[in-house]
Amino acid sequence: MSGPGSCWIGEEQNKQVQDLLESGHLIRYGGQEAPRLKAKVYTLERDIAD
Repeated sequence: MSGPGSCWIGEEQNKQVQDLLESGHLIRYGGQEAPRLKAKVYTLERDIAD
C-alpha cells in the first residue's frame, strides 16, 4: 500500500532522485568538483519546499 502523496510521484521524480543517489552528492554542501549536481540538489530542495 502506498503512502500519502505517492500519487504525485511519477517516473520523472523517481529518475531525478535516482540520479542524485547515484551521484553521491546527497546534500548541497561540498562537492565543488560537481557543481551541476550540487545545484541539482539545491533546486530539488527548493522545489519540494515550494
